[in-house]
Amino acid sequence: MANQFDFGYELPLRTSKKVGGAEKWLYLEIKYRVDERNLCRATNKFFAEFFNVDERTIRRWIESLTRNGFIRVYRNKRNGLRVIEPVFICDKVEERNEEIEDERITKF
Repeated sequence: MANQFDFGYELPLRTSKKVGGAEKWLYLEIKYRVDERNLCRATNKFFAEFFNVDERTIRRWIESLTRNGFIRVYRNKRNGLRVIEPVFICDKVEERNEEIEDERITKF
């Protein structure tokens, strides 16, 4: 999916007054780094280094995007690793949730 990335982003996010410019830029980076299953596996540390900010700042930005419905965060039950799904890329949310549950990943 990353090779099909389009540098535009969804209108609801672009026009949202609930999230700031930094969160919007993080969303674009998350969207750019999705794998073939539309999941981003980049860590907070990676994003912190990329944006040259503290990991706590990345956590706040991710929490803001999650709270406002622009991403979903899942945690793997077995190893605790986190994955992020940009919501507006997902075509069929219910099917996607079932697919993720089948892999023993639960909503964070």
